[in-house]
Amino acid sequence: MTILEIIAAVFGFLCVWFYIVRNVWSWPTGLVQVLLLIAVFYNAKLYADMALHVVYVALQIFGWISWIRSSRIPQPDTPGTEMVVVRSLSRRGIVTSIITTFLLTVAFAFSLTHWTDAELPIADSFVAAASLVAQSLLATRYLENWIYWIVIDTVGVGLFAYKELYPTAILYALFWAMAIAGLIRWIHAFRDDRIAKARSL
Repeated sequence: MTILEIIAAVFGFLCVWFYIVRNVWSWPTGLVQVLLLIAVFYNAKLYADMALHVVYVALQIFGWISWIRSSRIPQPDTPGTEMVVVRSLSRRGIVTSIITTFLLTVAFAFSLTHWTDAELPIADSFVAAASLVAQSLLATRYLENWIYWIVIDTVGVGLFAYKELYPTAILYALFWAMAIAGLIRWIHAFRDDRIAKARSL
């Protein structure tokens, strides 16, 4: 356990909460968490997760810009703030995301097995690959990102507990519960946004 890991956990919790309420402040908050976790995962020899978080730096910036430029509506429970509009994947999009996750997992696991001393390369690779897909879906406001996070967080809790990264494991357990809350909230938001749009036509 390190002070960096604890600080990263705090910023991670705040980041996911902002995602759930569809607030653009999620991205700068998440950027801080990502930068801290790069060091944490390097020290733990979880290289796929470390590399993932290097890519996350770019994804955080992309998501930040994407949400700023996207359509937004007033946030009813917080006057003066806005939240982004939710979208849903087509069947083709769902299939594409699943295939992409599988191929990335295989590629990452092969690389880790042959060229590093990484422990648990398959689990590490799956978390990394699925997280890339999930983060991309989140940046582009697709509600299915939460389904990905539920699965990722389930695997992540076991992975990080095994590596004795207990604050991170606890954080992922909280993420798991928050991902369920996020999925429910975004499903309702998607339906409400569609109804509001239909009424405006």
